[in-house]
Amino acid sequence: MKKNFILITAALLALVPTAYGQTMYDAIAFSENHYYGTARTQAMGNAVTALGSDLGSIAINPAGSAVAGYSQFSLTPGVSISSVRSSYTPVYGESVQNVSDATKARFTMPNGGISFRFNTGNRSGLRSLSLAFVVNTSQQHLFRSEVAGDNSLSSISGAFAAKANVNSDGFGNMMDPNVFKNYNNPYYDSNYGWNELAAYNSNMISYSGTDNAYIGVAENIDGSIPGTLRQASLRQATGSKNDIVTNVSFNIDETFFFGFNLGVPAQRYSYDETFVEAARDPDQFPVGFHNETIGDVTTKFLNSTYRYSYAAKIDGIYGKFGFIWVPDRNFRLGASIQTPTSLTISETYRNSSATSFADSRFDAEELSPTGNYRYRLKTPYNASFGVAYVFGASGLLSIDYELTDFSVMNYREVGYDRTLLKDTFEDINDCMRRFCGLSHQLRAGLELRLTPALALRAGYMFRTSPELYYINNEGEQVWADDFLARWNDYRSGTLALGKKMHDNSRNVHTVSAGFGFDSGNSFFADLSFRCAMYPGENFAPYAQYYETIQSPNVGTVRKMFDIAMTFGWRF
Repeated sequence: MKKNFILITAALLALVPTAYGQTMYDAIAFSENHYYGTARTQAMGNAVTALGSDLGSIAINPAGSAVAGYSQFSLTPGVSISSVRSSYTPVYGESVQNVSDATKARFTMPNGGISFRFNTGNRSGLRSLSLAFVVNTSQQHLFRSEVAGDNSLSSISGAFAAKANVNSDGFGNMMDPNVFKNYNNPYYDSNYGWNELAAYNSNMISYSGTDNAYIGVAENIDGSIPGTLRQASLRQATGSKNDIVTNVSFNIDETFFFGFNLGVPAQRYSYDETFVEAARDPDQFPVGFHNETIGDVTTKFLNSTYRYSYAAKIDGIYGKFGFIWVPDRNFRLGASIQTPTSLTISETYRNSSATSFADSRFDAEELSPTGNYRYRLKTPYNASFGVAYVFGASGLLSIDYELTDFSVMNYREVGYDRTLLKDTFEDINDCMRRFCGLSHQLRAGLELRLTPALALRAGYMFRTSPELYYINNEGEQVWADDFLARWNDYRSGTLALGKKMHDNSRNVHTVSAGFGFDSGNSFFADLSFRCAMYPGENFAPYAQYYETIQSPNVGTVRKMFDIAMTFGWRF
């Protein structure tokens, strides 16, 4: 069964005792480029590979700075707004029970920079060279989803209890009920999942010696739910990827321009997930406690809260080369290629849970330590090709095609020595090599010059998903998570992947528009509006358990709205 992905949230469902990231979907999310730029480049769909001259074009084609016949400085403040419609259903595939809308906004600075043109005085050959420093946003992580619904089929406490019963250490063993007595710090000293440890210490799950089993606070011993639970899911993310670019470019006879970028991507990402479930009728949820001081006590379950927080600091370096050729005054061709980026990812994560009862003496909460993990990621290379036609003083049309090969991505440990150590990421790297392919991006931009001072602009961008799936030798559809779940079977040859298929359901569409003002002297200003439409996603707040008890489904459809205004000066 396919498991979709929003930002990196699918990875965060992995109930493991160490880091929660390092999935194929994390790698894609950290590697994708959704270019921003100046208001002009955004309004034109960032179809600027063959155009240049604008500081927003430099991040896409390093030759762009050489095209400008002047030095310039510009700043582009903006605002981004994420709009998410979420739906809730107790079981995936059933009719939607509830729908809710949520928005999240933030002020941004998607582009800013300065370029200097140095004329050589030559009448032929090298006419000028340019040096530029630009900061350009290439990804915006902004998301908020909130929705609630009723469920009498499963509970998050039941999911945690099931994991504690059958595979809490990842080796098929039950969690030791004396774990907090036998280990000084069970979060680090044991192999048990942090979710289960937090749930156990907050009375969300408890151990029954009579049944030799863990039981969720909102379930019966057989796993059934005695009444109706009101469940609520809240997720939000923030952060961005900003490329700090040092650029040098050269102008040959005003017809051929080429340049180089040294890019340092600085990406920050934070994610917070909260899931609450409460008894609609607490009388239907009796809970018994044994206390050595007060004896046996029966109370009622009221509610429980689970929270997970994650943050990643991602830094790297890459190189980029590009050229623009102007064979005549109207026609232009351009191309650029970017090397794979070597990223270092430092992540922190934390779990917490709390449970409330009618008898508040049994209320409990638990906050895990802050986990840390550091590793590396090699991102894809990409290549852009552009063609543009200038209609004299009336305007221009520009079309770009960009190709990105996600199959080359791979994780590795910091300090990993391939000759001495086992590859920690062998399975996920094998998965990415097979289940990631090419992503295609088509961009188009139109500019109409109404007067020498005013211009109207419009743009469009279409991006395909790099995700693949297969039909295996048993006729089953196999997605990345299915392959990883049975990786040993595929590695041994018990199962074999067959026909490769492209996932065409996850394409992204972006439309944009704007206008510009040119004073004819030094000052210019541009305004842009953009809307990105993402495919629908499905999110499981907790895992299916005991093979038959399914988790609820939160479906989301997201749009991202961006408004930007550029203020610039030529000198």
